[in-house]
Amino acid sequence: MKDHAHDDTDDSVKNLEEHERKLLELLRSLDKEYPGLLVVVEGVRDEDILRDLGVKSDILRTQAG
Repeated sequence: MKDHAHDDTDDSVKNLEEHERKLLELLRSLDKEYPGLLVVVEGVRDEDILRDLGVKSDILRTQAG
């Protein structure tokens, strides 16, 4: 017998992964699509994550540290 609740969870994971993939593509294309773009983030961790994901645009932090 098929577990429909399990199927829903699997679909959610697949959709999340698709959304994550699209977000990564968007982040990596920012430099090419929008030359001179300034990305505003809250803190160092946010900047580090974007850098790790391949964002090369200038980043401005709103929080010191």
